[in-house]
Amino acid sequence: MIKFIPLTGRMIAFTIGTKGIAMKKCILFFFLIVITVLTVSGESKKDFDSIVDFSLTFKDLFEEVNRGKSIDSDRYIVIDGSITARIVLNKEEENFSAELEVVNGNWKGLEEVEIYKCIVVLKGTDFFKRIPVKRSRKKLPNEIELNSRVLIVGKIVSVRKDDDGILIPVLEAIYVRPI
Repeated sequence: MIKFIPLTGRMIAFTIGTKGIAMKKCILFFFLIVITVLTVSGESKKDFDSIVDFSLTFKDLFEEVNRGKSIDSDRYIVIDGSITARIVLNKEEENFSAELEVVNGNWKGLEEVEIYKCIVVLKGTDFFKRIPVKRSRKKLPNEIELNSRVLIVGKIVSVRKDDDGILIPVLEAIYVRPI
């Protein structure tokens, strides 16, 4: 037997019986998710800005670190750049960690380029599946590839000095997505 229930001008059909109970649970679960999303999406721009610093660019991050200014390590930042190096530090899945060297830059005139660099730390099993421990001819699904452009969300965790004495910001990423 099929029963129709009107819902915002549309009709939803489901069967009564054992499959109907499972369907009712699915529909209830779906509505709970929708209600949760609607309540959470009521957060204002001010709430978002307290979590993410969208005003800070890769260039700003690099320059502020090299001027000795402190960066708010409680807020996430979003940067984009190209991966120039990829190093696996711990290859065990449970304790996986790796580092990416990410660069970006701007042209100064016609002959000079300003380069900005940062180190991105990746930890956890989510990243284990995205960075091969050994080089392979076969690409992993969803692999974070060397020489690819990426969008990164993370928090600044420290600053390192490179061989030339330039300070390099170090971010711990929560998301890395190819662009």
